[in-house]
Amino acid sequence: MNNLPSSDYSRVSPNTISDNSDLLFPQSSTQSADSSDSGTSLAQNVQPYLKGLGDDVQEFVRELTLLERSINIVTSPALVTTSEAMTINLKNMAYSSGDTGEPHQARPLIKSTKEGIHVISKRPKIDGILRQSQIPHTTSEALFHKGPEQATAELNEQITKDTQGLITDFLKAKDLDNPDMAFQLVTWLLQQVSWRFPFRVMNEKESSEMTWENAAHSEIQWMESGSVQPIKHIKNKDYDFVAVPVMESGMKAVFVLPPEGETNPGSEDLNQVLSSGLTTILGKSGSKHAVLTLPKFKFNYQFTKICEEAEAKGKHIAALDVDENGATVAAASSMFSYDLHIPPEKLLRFKFDHPFYLAIINHKNSNDPRVIGMAQINHPGKS
Repeated sequence: MNNLPSSDYSRVSPNTISDNSDLLFPQSSTQSADSSDSGTSLAQNVQPYLKGLGDDVQEFVRELTLLERSINIVTSPALVTTSEAMTINLKNMAYSSGDTGEPHQARPLIKSTKEGIHVISKRPKIDGILRQSQIPHTTSEALFHKGPEQATAELNEQITKDTQGLITDFLKAKDLDNPDMAFQLVTWLLQQVSWRFPFRVMNEKESSEMTWENAAHSEIQWMESGSVQPIKHIKNKDYDFVAVPVMESGMKAVFVLPPEGETNPGSEDLNQVLSSGLTTILGKSGSKHAVLTLPKFKFNYQFTKICEEAEAKGKHIAALDVDENGATVAAASSMFSYDLHIPPEKLLRFKFDHPFYLAIINHKNSNDPRVIGMAQINHPGKS
């Protein structure tokens, strides 16, 4: 690795990314426990400070409606929207006349146990913005010296390490080859939650007696709560929202069970049901007791998305692992921003295509600079 001091893979300061759950979700912000069980629509009660949650749900539903419902889908809406917002911000600062803005304007607002951000710059102007904004980055000069292969390999290694191997080889060196690319913004996170009351994995015989959509599936391993669990529960439009207690402060794991036989609800309906249900259960007080039966599962999902406002293309991946001890979600996002509307820098350009001179000067002694060599080139093809 070269010694250029312009490549930093450290994670974002924990002072910037803090868990403010108590401030974001005060108990008084939602309906009481009694009214939240009524199954009525609660979208009209969403408070302004929960807009982020609503936007995240909308982002997830938007991706869901583009695909077949037969495949497993996992995304990190907060990471996707944060990455897009940062890309827009960086591009706007590059578009402005030299104003790099305040450092905090381009910092992410991701809440997780581990989160990272790194920008690979291909333009000197972007270098300056990233330096002032204190965002970990590889400068255009460092990229030139390292080359796309090494720069990508280093960042992939960091992402794999921080996501505990759930995300590997996410970035491709060839993505940096496009000469019109101004920068590549990469974000990633890992979040783990541990069940306060671990589940019991069913033995083979017990699992064989379980069905998925009324059919036996021997490949599915099942688990159930070892005892009666205290849960938080609401019902919204016949969807059951079940919050399972976890060890981590400020975190919630909510399972949502649609009514049996529900087939492809409209995106607006699904968005409303999920947004209002999740908003309500965040403020739910009191608990009920239940026995839970769940399958174990582990999968990942990758997709691309155009961010029109930033005129950028995004590649996103998320992985989810749920077992008897807890759940782990890892995600990474890569935004490619191009020079479509970044005004060209006012560079002086010279084409040495006719006779010219060259001088080699030694000015180690500033009081007595000397010309070590000087030439006139009349025809570079002649010796």
